Amino acid sequence: MGDFSLDKNKNPVKGLKLSRTLEKNRVNIIYTIQQTVEQGLKNGESYGQMAGRLKEGLENDVPKALRVVRTETHRVMEQSKIDSLRQAQAAGIEIVKVWVSSRDERVRSSHAAMDGKTVDYDKDFENPETGGKGPAPGMIGTAADDINCRCIFTIDIK
Repeated sequence: MGDFSLDKNKNPVKGLKLSRTLEKNRVNIIYTIQQTVEQGLKNGESYGQMAGRLKEGLENDVPKALRVVRTETHRVMEQSKIDSLRQAQAAGIEIVKVWVSSRDERVRSSHAAMDGKTVDYDKDFENPETGGKGPAPGMIGTAADDINCRCIFTIDIK
């Protein structure tokens, strides 16, 4: 076996930049995911149908594809609500966001603790257990909060 060290003095391929290659792959995967989810939502596809199309881009890893589709679809749905809030606020309606967990045995404890928390429409939810902070469930910015999140937020008028 050859030496695959990242030490530039031991690297057999002069000028190889692993980080550049990984970044290119990451960008391509993100683009594929976005296109798959967008097309799937427009076509009314199920999670399974979208995951089936996505699995090839994720090296035929069906569970990973399904997890990504669920997580990204959730994020898109919550983002659409955030966009609506901006329009309501511009119309002079005073609103707040309320975190609602799925309230079942599969809810992570940190999300169950967030259930019922209220913030102004333009403020972020903060999860004290994970340190995550973001505008909506599924958009908190930590894997522990976002991956497979099933929580939503509701809108209350002040």
